[in-house]
Amino acid sequence: MKRERKNIKFPLWRKKVDSTLLKTSETPIPDWLFSVWSISNLNISPKIDVAIKFENKIYSGKLRWSHKNKGLRLQFDNKLRDLLKDEFLMTYMRSLEHDIRKKLNKDQHNLEIEQQVPFWEFLDIEFDVKTKTFYFYNHYSVKADFEYLYRAIKETQLLRRIEEKYDQKKRGKISKSDWKKKSNLNKSLDKKNVIYYLLDENKKELYIGETQSLKQRLGKFRKEIPTWTHYRFDELPDEYTEKDRIQLERVLIRSYASLLSNSVSIETKDISNYKLTNKLIDKN
Repeated sequence: MKRERKNIKFPLWRKKVDSTLLKTSETPIPDWLFSVWSISNLNISPKIDVAIKFENKIYSGKLRWSHKNKGLRLQFDNKLRDLLKDEFLMTYMRSLEHDIRKKLNKDQHNLEIEQQVPFWEFLDIEFDVKTKTFYFYNHYSVKADFEYLYRAIKETQLLRRIEEKYDQKKRGKISKSDWKKKSNLNKSLDKKNVIYYLLDENKKELYIGETQSLKQRLGKFRKEIPTWTHYRFDELPDEYTEKDRIQLERVLIRSYASLLSNSVSIETKDISNYKLTNKLIDKN
């Protein structure tokens, strides 16, 4: 879908959307833009804070000199990155296809994925040097095949798990979730090999646990915190064994016990009106 614009206010760079933009939350700034955007007027040593406006919302960013890549890069927060994945869904899906091919078939990945699946999407980027503000606009995006299926899969975080599985840079990393209401549990795919947190907003209680299957564990009654209202989890990489997971759970419980009041009377710096309900707290 091409979006013609009449509200261009600042010098514009029409950037082809690529996997770097959608996966690493950054993009290199070509040298020819230095004079166009008057970047030489900025004191970047080695970085400065900037703002990025997209869809009428402001996100934080940085302009940073990269000695490794020998150039200037624009970095932005992950919330904006995830919005751009939605906006340019086909490019994101193609980048995942490339990673999977690279992992499963070492011969095929040498062929450029853009030649095999040819299309391009474009992001307009404007820069106001006076306010240090970037403006992002979707200039052209391809209508996704099976769009609603892709978005439904994304909502379950399955795409994120695929990305982490086949991206060598993300392998071994712990996947973290935000707090979710208890009612959301049935709408999500099961999570494996996790540390989870249960919160009772009404009683001001917190519980920390570990499990191989999040849905199976949270589907059962927990006597320590029977009326929990919210949950979040950290999904561990496959290389974390059950023994590793249990050790991590015990460390976290003991750490929280040193901060929150608890039922075992571990010496604590009481910094919250929440109470940790775990009874299995190592005293040593």
